[in-house]
Amino acid sequence: MDDNKIKLKIQQYLNELLPKELEKYQKLYSYEELVTRAEFLETVKMFSQRFEAVDRRFEELIDSMNRKFEAVDKRFEELIDSMNRKFEAVDRRFEESNRRFEELIDSMNRKFEAVDKRFEESDRRFKELIDSMNRKFEAVDKRFEILITEIRILKVAVGTLGDREGKAFEKTIKEILKESIQKKFIDIEKIEKLRVRDEEGEIVLPNQRVELDIFASNGRKILMEVKFHMTVEKLVNFYKKAQFIEKKKGFKADKLIIAIEIDENALDLAEDLGIDVITYSKP
Repeated sequence: MDDNKIKLKIQQYLNELLPKELEKYQKLYSYEELVTRAEFLETVKMFSQRFEAVDRRFEELIDSMNRKFEAVDKRFEELIDSMNRKFEAVDRRFEESNRRFEELIDSMNRKFEAVDKRFEESDRRFKELIDSMNRKFEAVDKRFEILITEIRILKVAVGTLGDREGKAFEKTIKEILKESIQKKFIDIEKIEKLRVRDEEGEIVLPNQRVELDIFASNGRKILMEVKFHMTVEKLVNFYKKAQFIEKKKGFKADKLIIAIEIDENALDLAEDLGIDVITYSKP
């Protein structure tokens, strides 16, 4: 039966028939009208039948609604299954996309690694080229330094040939041998001239001055002489001047010869006299 028809039947019963039945039931206990036992039982039976009919109709209504809900549940389950299948298909597509994307990333990484290796190889070769060029430039620099030193030596040699040996030439010789001088812990800038008057003419003419270079630092004193070419005669003269200054000044000092060239016999004599020698080239 259609649900709307059931609802109409129930509504009709509640609006029309039920009030009449209740009115009869009320009269059973009123003083206005008395009913027999048979009539009362008949009324009860009638109410029972009516309520049973209503129960059946409600059960039919509930069964109908349950069937409809079951149909809705079934359709809802089918819809969920359909959506699940669609989502599973979408998941598979995403998985496939992820797999292809990972493959693309791996491929790109391999390519970048190959590029990195090429750059590393280029960097290595470029570094080797730079190192090679630096070594060549260092060799060229060393040759230029040697050439400049040779030019300075030649300049000093020319100056000595003209008997013009003086402060400028001494300074040039000190610059040429600067590295060797510094190894003796001597600061070129602190080398000074020491002049002592020879009143009696022991070394030079009377009242002339005996002159040597001196370096003094922390109680250490070094008497020295700078020459382009050192001979035995010059060495003996230096030694006598050093002794004269020590006597006049009342101190003892180390003795040092700085020379571009030195004769072999002069070198041997310097060793015997305890004179240190710095030279550009020993014979």
